[in-house]
Amino acid sequence: MVSLFMVSFAVGLLSSGGTGRPQCVSGNGVCVEHCDGVDTDCLTPAMNQSFPSDDLESSSGLPLCVNGNGECDEDCDGVDTDCISLPSVDNPLPGEKISTPCGGSIFVRTKEGALGKAGTGVRARFSNARAALDSKEPKFFDAHTTGVAHAELEGFGVTLIQRDGGFLTPQPLENASGDLDDPNLLFFQKKPGPESGWPIIGMGYSFTFKPCDAPELDSISSVHFWVHEAGWHHAPGDGNFECATTSDLKQSALDEGKRLDGAGCVAIEKSDLREHEFDAEHERIWTVHVWFEPGTGRPAVKRTDPWCRQSTSALRVECANGVDDAFFKQGDCSSVCD
Repeated sequence: MVSLFMVSFAVGLLSSGGTGRPQCVSGNGVCVEHCDGVDTDCLTPAMNQSFPSDDLESSSGLPLCVNGNGECDEDCDGVDTDCISLPSVDNPLPGEKISTPCGGSIFVRTKEGALGKAGTGVRARFSNARAALDSKEPKFFDAHTTGVAHAELEGFGVTLIQRDGGFLTPQPLENASGDLDDPNLLFFQKKPGPESGWPIIGMGYSFTFKPCDAPELDSISSVHFWVHEAGWHHAPGDGNFECATTSDLKQSALDEGKRLDGAGCVAIEKSDLREHEFDAEHERIWTVHVWFEPGTGRPAVKRTDPWCRQSTSALRVECANGVDDAFFKQGDCSSVCD
C-alpha cells in the first residue's frame, strides 16, 4: 500500500507538462492518480490514517510517528505522512520508505532536494577517508583513534571530525557552520587496505548543546536532532567512547544541581566532568547524522547506519547513563524550558 501510494505520487509529479493526460483537479473529493500534475485528493486518505502495521518498526525504541502536525520526522517509529509533501523548489519529489538489511525500514530522500544535492557534493569532495584526511580546508582528523590506527564503531564505521585549531593535539569544531554542504562529521566504511579504499557512507552536523534550543538546518528540522551524551573518547586506547554518568561529575557540578538525566534537559559541559587520564572528554552536544544509500547515494536521516556497513570487529558503544545509549532523543523538558 505504501509503495503503491508513493509510486503513484511520484508518477503524478513527473507527469506535469505535455503528457496528454487531463489536468489534475484538486479539492473535489475525487482522487485521479494518472493526471497532469498532482491531485491532492489522493493525499487526503493517507494524511488521515495510519499505514499498515507491517510498515512499522516494532520495538524500535524510537518515538511514535505523529502525523498531520506539519513536522516531518523521518527517524520515528512508523511512517510520518508529513514527510510526503507537495512538490516545491526544494523538494521536487517525495522520498520513499524502504526496507534495509539491518532490519526495519528507513525513509530515504531524493537526490534532487537540498539535502540530496549537498550529499552529492560532499561525496564528490570526500569520496574516501584518505581524501578527507588530506583535505586542507576544511581539515579533518580521527574522532576515534587508538593512537596508531582508526577505530571502527558499530553503527558508524570510521568517524572523522572537522578540526578547529590545536597544534600537537587537534581540537574538534564544536559547531557546524549550518551549511548543508559543510558537515563537520564524516563517516567511512573501513575495509582491508589503505584509507583510499574506505568509501564515504555518511555525514553529520553537531552543535553546542542548549537544552531549550535544538538546532534547525535547511531540510533538517529540530525533531531530527539527537542528544550525544557527554563522556570520553579512549584515545589513546581502543578508540571507543565511554558515556559519562552522574558519578563522573565534579563536586562543583553536583553542587549546582547538575545530573546526567535521561531526558537530556541538563547541559553538561567539559568542565563538569572529572578528568580521565589519556582520554579526550566532550560535553553533551546536539547531533544529526545523514547516511547515503548504497548505489544511489540517496540520503537518509538516522542515528546509525541503516545499512550496517561495519565489520564484525567493530566496537560497540555501551552506556549506563539511564537511556543506555550514547545518542538519544530529548525527552520532556517543559519544566526547564517554559
